[in-house]
Amino acid sequence: HGVANDEEGDLSYLRFTNDKLYTSDLYSMKLNANLVVLSACQTAEGEVRKGEGAVGLTLGFLYAGAKSVISSLWSVNQSSTNEFVQVFYQQLLQKNVNNNQALHQAKLDLVEKNPTFAHPKYWAAFVLIGNPNTVVFKSNFSFWWFLPIAFLPVLAIGIRKIKNRN
Repeated sequence: HGVANDEEGDLSYLRFTNDKLYTSDLYSMKLNANLVVLSACQTAEGEVRKGEGAVGLTLGFLYAGAKSVISSLWSVNQSSTNEFVQVFYQQLLQKNVNNNQALHQAKLDLVEKNPTFAHPKYWAAFVLIGNPNTVVFKSNFSFWWFLPIAFLPVLAIGIRKIKNRN
């Protein structure tokens, strides 16, 4: 969950199962990320400060070094968000497009693939802040190097089960 604090933006946070990541925590981080996607609710909101805009999670990730951030302006539907994020990453992986083009095409594709999500409340909350021209994955990107990483959790579970037998 994303929780925006419109009175003290530095206290906006992402809530995980057993922990919280506050905007103020991000100020001491050093990220080397072309893109951060915050698909939780209200991650683009925060305290509005004169001359700075909304101070919250998005600004925190930009301050930490992300070149661009996709975040949400309001509470989003879980089902449409899951599908939207999948479509968005397909755009980034399959085409040599920048963040802005991938976001735009993902919104169009979501509506085309699932007319249930045609209303803007399902997809218009997602905005790109930062550098719109960054290309995350170049056309020579190879998906094969992801395979060992994808199987690490399966390997860890298998090892744990073997150890529990003994």
